[in-house]
Formats: sequence, structure tokens, C-alpha cells
Amino acid sequence: MFELSQEIEQAAEIGDWVMAARLVEVRPPLLMSINGEQASASPVLIAQIRAINHIIMEKARSRPVALYRDWLTAVADVGVVD
Repeated sequence: MFELSQEIEQAAEIGDWVMAARLVEVRPPLLMSINGEQASASPVLIAQIRAINHIIMEKARSRPVALYRDWLTAVADVGVVD
């Protein structure tokens, strides 16, 4: 589960949102399998997974702004060429 979260974070880091989405689809059954009877390290791992999720969401929120900024730059560049 933790490794899967890290893979999602890596995909988000390089902007491979299709891969990130595919990996996210795999997680729900794994999340549902977590129970209170697991190893004492579980709360630490869950906290780490939550931190990774936060990082991924921040990257996802900032991406549309970056895309829009790139689009404005491209439009300006095309205007210079005309």
C-alpha cells in the first residue's frame, strides 16, 4: 500500500497523470483491507500515506495553473510570429 502511494506520487511528480489515475484505481480495495489488528507500524504508515496524498493533491491543484500559464506563453509566442 505504501509502495503504491509512492508510485502515485512519482507519477504525479513527473506529470504522468494517466499513470497516477491508473494506480489510484487499484488503491480502494487495499485501503478497505486495512484493519485495527494489523502491525503496530500501521498508524505510522497510514500517516505517511496521508502525507503523500496531500502532496499529490497539491500537485494536482497547481497543474491547471501551470498549463494555463504555458498556454498564455504559447499564444503570445504565436502572436509574435504573425
